Amino acid sequence: MKIEAFDCTNGSPSWARPLLAGCLLGALMLAVSGCGAKPVGGPGGERPKEIPVVRVAEVTRQTVPIELTTVGNVEAFSTVSVRAQVSGELTEVHFTEGDFVKKDQVLFTIDTRPFDVQLRQAEAALARARAQREQASATLARDRAQAENARREHARNQPLLDKQMISQEEFDQTKTQAEAMDAAAGADEAAVKAADQAIQSAQADIDQAKLNLDYCTIRSPLDGRTGSLLIHRGNLVKANDSTPMVVVTQVMPIYVTFAVPEKHLATIRES
Repeated sequence: MKIEAFDCTNGSPSWARPLLAGCLLGALMLAVSGCGAKPVGGPGGERPKEIPVVRVAEVTRQTVPIELTTVGNVEAFSTVSVRAQVSGELTEVHFTEGDFVKKDQVLFTIDTRPFDVQLRQAEAALARARAQREQASATLARDRAQAENARREHARNQPLLDKQMISQEEFDQTKTQAEAMDAAAGADEAAVKAADQAIQSAQADIDQAKLNLDYCTIRSPLDGRTGSLLIHRGNLVKANDSTPMVVVTQVMPIYVTFAVPEKHLATIRES
């Protein structure tokens, strides 16, 4: 740096001369300090970065999980549409939409009164058929006895006819009577068979009425979650209607389908 001397007192008032001399002295000191100062830090005056700490660990071998990310679809293991098997008024709903239900848990109740009437009618028909059978059996036993007696009498008259101790007309009457009693016994056997069939029919009607009563209580076919309630209390339901009353979805277990790159297939199969 080049410093030229000059007279700072020339032409200045006497009171300003000390002030100007102090200013020049300060400027000179700043110039000297600026020439001898060195920048702190690296280029641009930046502070040096801290040295990172490096730690050393022992190398070990272990099994680690390999994660593959992919997009998949979740599908229900089983889905059942619950429908009524008898027609009638829906009197009770025993669950709330979205509930988890157990197998055989009661879901709906249908009015049982019409089916109670059918059951009593079938039971009455069965009792009547059994009474008719008892009566037909008693009549059959009587007619069989009379037919047997008529045949014996006709057989006893045969020697008498040979000896001309009775007329041919009397002999023919005993034969006709025996044949009539045999025919009556045959009709009684048919009546007994008809009574047996009536008993079977009445018993079938009782079984059907009991089954209809059982159908009035609708239970869950599996463990799962209920969907939207499609028929509410007070509505008239129809047997085997196309619209289900509710859909129960089994979610435990559940199906999951997804696709992965072929290069990972062998690893997945091994695991």
